Amino acid sequence: MRMKGVFKTHIKKYLFCLFFIIAGSIIAVKFGLWGIDAIRSGKIAAAIFSFAFTVIGLIFGMFSILLFNHNKGAYLTIDNNKIDAYFGYGSELHESISSIKKVEPMRGGTGISLYFPDRICYIINLENAKEICNFITSLNDGSQSYMTVDEATSNLSKHKNRFVRLLILTFVFVILLFVHIAWCVLLTEGKDLGDFSQRENIVFVGFAVSELITVGVTFFLADRCGKQNKICELSKLTLLSAAATEHKNESLEKYPSVIGKKYFDDNTYRIVIFAPESDVFAYMLERFDLPSKSWISCYNTAKVFNYLSELYEDIDESFEDVILKD
Repeated sequence: MRMKGVFKTHIKKYLFCLFFIIAGSIIAVKFGLWGIDAIRSGKIAAAIFSFAFTVIGLIFGMFSILLFNHNKGAYLTIDNNKIDAYFGYGSELHESISSIKKVEPMRGGTGISLYFPDRICYIINLENAKEICNFITSLNDGSQSYMTVDEATSNLSKHKNRFVRLLILTFVFVILLFVHIAWCVLLTEGKDLGDFSQRENIVFVGFAVSELITVGVTFFLADRCGKQNKICELSKLTLLSAAATEHKNESLEKYPSVIGKKYFDDNTYRIVIFAPESDVFAYMLERFDLPSKSWISCYNTAKVFNYLSELYEDIDESFEDVILKD
C-alpha cells in the first residue's frame, strides 16, 4: 500500500514574504544611515535607537527569506510500512510506521503531528492531512505500545525528569531577564538614556545584547518544554496501553455467554459482545482504569438487540471513526 502527501503553498505566502523583504530592507537601510549620521554627530543614544531598528529591519528580511524557503522541495511518501519525508527547513524523516506512537491532524487540517517515543514531527501545508492520518492509523493502530508496564513506567519517569529540567531552565532564564535590568540600572546609576556617559552607553549596549540573547534562549527553552510536555502525555498513554494490554482479557466472567471482544485506542477501550438471554444480544463499552488496574463500564446498562446483525450494525455506526481489533 502506497500513499503520497500533497503539499501546496498559497500565493499569500509569497506576497507576505515579498512585502517583508522590501519593508525590512527599507527599514534597515534608512535607520542604518541615520545611525551613522548620529555617530558622526556624537549622539550615541540616537545611534543606539537607530541601529536597534536597523537590526529589526534585518530580522524582518531574514525571517521572510526563511519563510520563503520553508517546505521547499518537500515530499512525503508512505510505502511498504515506511514513511519517508523531507519538510520544513531540510528536516528528513525515514522511519517505520510501527515506530509512530500517535498521529493526528493539526488544527485547521493544514498538517499532521507525528509522535515518536523521543520527539514530535510537525509537517504542515499538507492538503491531504486527514487522509494521511487515516492511512497511517489503518497501517498501525496509532500509539500501539510494545512496552511492558515496567518499561513504560521507566520511560515516563525519564521524560518527566527531562520536562522538569527544561522547566527549571526556562524559569532561570526568565529570572535572568530581570537580573539584566537590575545590573544595568546599578551600573548606570538609574540615569535617563540621554544622560548616559560613553561608558554607560557601552553598558547599555551590553545590556541590550544580553537581554536579546536571553529572550531568544527563553523562547527556545519554552518551546522545548512544551514539546517535552506533549511527549510526557504520550508516555502516560503508552503506560496506560501497556497496563491495559497486560489485563486485556480480565473481568469477562461478569458477562454471560461472551460472543466476542473488540478493542481500540491501543487496547485501552474494549467492546464486549455477549448474550444475556436466549435470542437476546448485547454489548458493553469499557475503558481501562490505570489507578485501579481494572475495566470500567462506560454505559449504565448494556445496549440490547434482538438480532446479532442489528448489534454489529449499531457498533459500525457508533464507532465508525475508530479501528476495531479483535
